[in-house]
Formats: sequence, C-alpha cells, structure tokens
Amino acid sequence: MDPGTERMVKVYVARDSFEAYFLKDLLASHGIESQVVDENSVYAGVGGIERPKLWVFEKDEETARELIARYETIKKETTQDSEADDDDPTPAWKE
Repeated sequence: MDPGTERMVKVYVARDSFEAYFLKDLLASHGIESQVVDENSVYAGVGGIERPKLWVFEKDEETARELIARYETIKKETTQDSEADDDDPTPAWKE
C-alpha cells in the first residue's frame, strides 16, 4: 500500500510526552514508524490537557501493540518492585 494513502491507527495513549516519545523510539528501533499526536493540545472549554497519543500505520499495528504490551508489563513489574522496596525500611546497602 502507498504510504500516502495507508491508514494510521491509534495504538496508545501516553501519560505524558516523555512516555510517548520513549515509545516512539522503542517502535522505531523495531522498524515501526509512528507519530505522537495531541502532545500540547487543550480541551476546548474544559481547561484540561489532552494526553499524547501514539499512532502507527495499520500494517504495523499488531507488532506495535505487542511491543507496547511488553513495555506495559515491564513497567507494571518495575512499579510493583519499587513499591515493595518502599515498604522495606532496611536500606539495600545494609542487607
């Protein structure tokens, strides 16, 4: 399909621009072109900030979603590990 006519699909809503561009770089490292959209837009009349969205070409959607799912799993595990460390009052260097 011609890239000029190929559809793009939204694959992720990031918490901030840092996460959106991190994922854009992750996808690029796997040969997937993506775009970050709405990183600085504001809801009209509501006063809230729109969260950045990551879009990819439809042909790359499945692979992109798999990579993002792996990222989410690692992020969740890392967050749980750091929360568990916060519960332990013994500094790691004293163990």
